[in-house]
Amino acid sequence: MFRLMYRQRRRILIGGLFTGLTMLLAFQDLPEFHLHSSNTPLKTWAIFILTLTIMTAAIMMIYAVFIAFFKRWRFLVELLPVFWFLVTVLEPVHSALPLPEYLKPFLWFAGWMLFYTMVYGTGLDDYRSKFSWRSRRSVVLPMAPEDVWPKLAVAEGCEDQNWEPIIHEVRQAEGQPDVFDVQYKMGPSIFQHQTQTVLAKDENTHFRYRFQGDTAPGNSGLSDGVFDIRLEPRGEESTRLTLEMSQKEMLPRVALLVWFDDLLGDKVDGFRARLAGKRDWSVTGLTHREILRLS
Repeated sequence: MFRLMYRQRRRILIGGLFTGLTMLLAFQDLPEFHLHSSNTPLKTWAIFILTLTIMTAAIMMIYAVFIAFFKRWRFLVELLPVFWFLVTVLEPVHSALPLPEYLKPFLWFAGWMLFYTMVYGTGLDDYRSKFSWRSRRSVVLPMAPEDVWPKLAVAEGCEDQNWEPIIHEVRQAEGQPDVFDVQYKMGPSIFQHQTQTVLAKDENTHFRYRFQGDTAPGNSGLSDGVFDIRLEPRGEESTRLTLEMSQKEMLPRVALLVWFDDLLGDKVDGFRARLAGKRDWSVTGLTHREILRLS
C-alpha cells in the first residue's frame, strides 16, 4: 500500500496544496486571528500558519486513505480541492450576481459539471496539442534475467506468462518476422488491437518495440509509441528491470491521468507484487482484475 501512496504522490500533493490555499483564503478573515490589523503580533501569524499546516497534513493523510480504499474515485482528490479553491476565489462574484438565492446552488453545480468536463471529460478531446509522454522506471526482481525475459518479450509467444495478464493473443504478421498483431482484453468481447514492431532484440538483455493502435489516420498519434525493456543481472538470482515508455501524442485528459497515476511506475509495482505473491495494490492491478472478471 505504501508503494501506491508513493505513486499517487502528485495527486495527494496537489490536493493538499489547493486545500491549504482554500483554508488560507477562508480563515484569514476570521476575527479570531486579527490578521489584517497593522499591529498583529508575529506569534499570531505563527499560530495561524502552524494550524493551517497541521490541518493540511491531516487532510492529506485522509486523501491517502481515501485513495487506498476507493481507487476508482481517486481523481476526486485533485478535482474537488481545485474546484473549491476556484469557488472560494469567485465567491465575491457569485455573491454580487443579481440572482435569486435558490438559483445559486444550481449555478455551482453547473460550474462543477463544466469543470469536470474540461478536465476529465471530453471537453478538450478535439484539442490536438502535442502532449508527448515519456517515463522511465526501474525495479530489482528476485529472478534471473532468463526467467524474466519471456514475461516481457511478446515476440517469444509466451502470452500465458506475460506481465500484463489482460494480453489475449499474439500473432506474427505473415511474411514479417518482426511484426506482431497483439490483442488485449478490454472487457466482454472487447479487445484492443496493437501492431508491435520489434526494433531491437538481444535475448535476456534488451527488447524494444514500437506499438501502433488500430485507429483512424487522424488519430494515429494517440496510439503510437515505443516501449523499451532492459534486463541487467544483479547476482545469481536477481535482475534489475528498467522499463521506458514514450508516446507521441495524448488527449489532455489521458495525459493528466497518466501523470497523476505515475502509470509506468504503477505497472512495475503491480508486476513485482504478483511475482512475489503479495497483494497487488496498484491501480493497474485493479483495472486488470475488473477486465478479467468480465472477459
